[in-house]
Amino acid sequence: MRRNLMSLPRIISLFGLALLFILIIHSCINSPPRYQLPAGPTIEKAVLQIPAALPPGQKTPQQIYKEARYLAEIHVIGKRNDSDEEVSGIGSGFLIKFNNKYLVLTAAHVIRDSRFTVKEITVYLKGKPDGYSAEVDKVSADNLDCATLKFGDPNFKFTDNLAMLHLQKDFEVGDDVYSLGSPMGIGYAFGRGILMNLDFGQRKIPGLDWRSVIVHNATIAPGSSGGPLVDQYGRVIGMNVALHPTYQNYQLATFITDILDWLATQY
Repeated sequence: MRRNLMSLPRIISLFGLALLFILIIHSCINSPPRYQLPAGPTIEKAVLQIPAALPPGQKTPQQIYKEARYLAEIHVIGKRNDSDEEVSGIGSGFLIKFNNKYLVLTAAHVIRDSRFTVKEITVYLKGKPDGYSAEVDKVSADNLDCATLKFGDPNFKFTDNLAMLHLQKDFEVGDDVYSLGSPMGIGYAFGRGILMNLDFGQRKIPGLDWRSVIVHNATIAPGSSGGPLVDQYGRVIGMNVALHPTYQNYQLATFITDILDWLATQY
């Protein structure tokens, strides 16, 4: 019987190929890469930073803006005193209830100007599509730059959040504050900053004659006058009234406690 036996040269050839294959694989596994990062500090794995919980009662900026349904945009139409030309302007304000009466607080210069006579005021509240007819009720006479508006509808009701007023001056320089208003008629806007100075009537600001002012850097612009300045708890601590006449990014607000003192003499 004839047997098919593999020849010795063929066996040697196959063994050599197998050995070469093993050497190639070993070389690929253990050889260094063609490009190596330069020696240096190692890159540590990023660690997810979880923010600490807010202190009790403190709110996020998003919560403060969402809950500010009391924010008002005030449209004023008037006539120039030296001609028949019609003029218009936009300011800000916020809705409160004082001695069981709904009032819109705003800056006096929003609705009073020696150059024209106010003919019509419409108040738009945040989240409400329709405006409300209003009229000037009281105007401060001591350069507090504050005025109140009352609604033309004696049956006006408001079921959303009214402005929560902070009745103490217990805040400090460096505290977070937020400005709300309708600058330049672009709609309800929100600015963030810090308290930069609490004057408490110690100094006079050139061109202004307020009993006391809050200096902050939460963004405001023309049209923001009359809007609220609130703290990190969503409480109104002041009313924005002006940009600093000299320095940029220095905004001025009157203390809500001073405004309430004035309201107490009027209602």
